[in-house]
Amino acid sequence: MTNELYSGFEQGPMKPPSELNSLVFRFSRNCSWNKCTFCSLYKDNKFSFRPVNQIMDDINIVYKQAKSLMKLSRSQNEIPNEHFINFKKKVDKSEHVALHMARAWIEAGMKSIFIQDADGLELNPSDLIELLSYIKQCFPMTEKTTTFAKSHTIVGISDENLKKMADAGLNQITIGIETGSEEVLKLVKKGCSKSDHIKAGKKIKKAGITLSVNIMPGLGGEKYSIEHAKESADVINQINPDFIYLLSYVPPENTDPFTENTKKMCEMPTDSLIAKEICLFINSLDGITSTIESDHSLNLFEDVTGTLPLDKSKMMKSIEKFFTLDQKRQVIYQIGKRSGIFASIEDLNNTGKVRQVEQKCIQDGITRENLDQRLIEMKQKFV
Repeated sequence: MTNELYSGFEQGPMKPPSELNSLVFRFSRNCSWNKCTFCSLYKDNKFSFRPVNQIMDDINIVYKQAKSLMKLSRSQNEIPNEHFINFKKKVDKSEHVALHMARAWIEAGMKSIFIQDADGLELNPSDLIELLSYIKQCFPMTEKTTTFAKSHTIVGISDENLKKMADAGLNQITIGIETGSEEVLKLVKKGCSKSDHIKAGKKIKKAGITLSVNIMPGLGGEKYSIEHAKESADVINQINPDFIYLLSYVPPENTDPFTENTKKMCEMPTDSLIAKEICLFINSLDGITSTIESDHSLNLFEDVTGTLPLDKSKMMKSIEKFFTLDQKRQVIYQIGKRSGIFASIEDLNNTGKVRQVEQKCIQDGITRENLDQRLIEMKQKFV
């Protein structure tokens, strides 16, 4: 590992939409588990840790470029394009990715840093603390340093080391709970248990680190839909995360959605079933103060957002309105949303957009018989 030659600044394949303008530092490559049936992002890529000295080199490159760019910035951190282009000519091409990232970070207000890849906390704890401390030293103005981590990884880190990581600048962790159902966890080969999720969530909160969790509506298929919703809500109620992100399940592209696992789940859930599942999930949340977000293009309802318990009824409005529609209007909304013509259910009041959707159905040959499969294909384009 220590003999590996440094080949320049690295970035991994995944950068969450929320971290679009963050500085990104890659601590490990790909996913050490890499068996989840719902994720194809790292399937053909081998996992490895990056040497600490190479990560330090990456930090130093970004620090150098950011420091130079700050001298070019004007009011509101804007860097004139002409000045940037002239400066870029003097920078080695191997550092151009770091340079562009530093520019986006500065112009966005220098607010956040994201640690890649699938799990940013698998390095030796002492190395993690050293790296986090160095990042904090180089970029003290940053408000948030965050990463993804597996529940299994968190459970294996001592409370003392988690607290040291928090003191070194790590102030937000996202864990992919996906589901609280033991049966579904096994079927999708998540590699952890419901109790692992609960232990991990509580440990993160105890360390004083902001906790975000991902829940995947639809992951339990038709057969486990109710269990998936109720058991996921039970996990959430026990850990009270700061943020809950809903991301509807979509089978990986170029795969048969009716794989061995999904056959066991009977059928892939329809949009209507997922909507009912989300309602049951939210209604089962109790005694917590989490903020729910669903602003991802994969979700049928991106406006299901708010803070519990006050906004519970408000979050249900779009879903409830969907169920008051006749079947034709429901289909129009589904196709409109999945094709990017609609942003919300209120777009059904826009006659021009409705005509666009109707025309698309004709052009693409979308019928009641092939609707579910066509919707899956549309959603896969956003994965």
